Amino acid sequence: MRIVLPQGATLKGRVVDAASRAPVVEAQVELDSVTSSGANAISLVLTDANGEYALEGVPARGPFSVRVRHEDYMAKIVSGLDARGTGSARADIELRMLDDGGSREELTGIGAMLSVSSSGVTIAGIIEGGPAASAGLQQGDVIVRIDGENAKELPLADCIQRLRGPVGTRVSVGVERDGQVIDVTMRRDIVVR
Repeated sequence: MRIVLPQGATLKGRVVDAASRAPVVEAQVELDSVTSSGANAISLVLTDANGEYALEGVPARGPFSVRVRHEDYMAKIVSGLDARGTGSARADIELRMLDDGGSREELTGIGAMLSVSSSGVTIAGIIEGGPAASAGLQQGDVIVRIDGENAKELPLADCIQRLRGPVGTRVSVGVERDGQVIDVTMRRDIVVR
């Protein structure tokens, strides 16, 4: 018997400075280990003189996230990437310069930090000013549904991936608090932490 494992897909793109649109040279691009896995993924690639990169071995099925870092810029997590059907995907990424003593990372999502508890995937913290805070979600809420799907059956990484996504897209979340289920719909937004 011969088993053939899929080789994965390729993610290509360009990393630029958000203000000047100049290429960011030697930015690190890698799969976000919290939400993505790829047995054949190259662990890390650097952008070239034009800010271009090609990350091979990314998941060929389902959404995945990448993390982009450079010492002069805020790190950024780009989510909702998908190479299904084509074997490749493209993500052009803008990085913002670091502020003195300011935030170090930018991502798109609802602005909630998650953890696993005996009750399931739980909100461990809320980022002030983010969609989760505006919707009234609280630390300790247990996520029971995401876009109508039973979240109690999902691992932490899948819950995180489903809550992240492009700016302005909607996500419906059901949380359990004090024995009651509360349903809220939020628009994903840029969250800086």
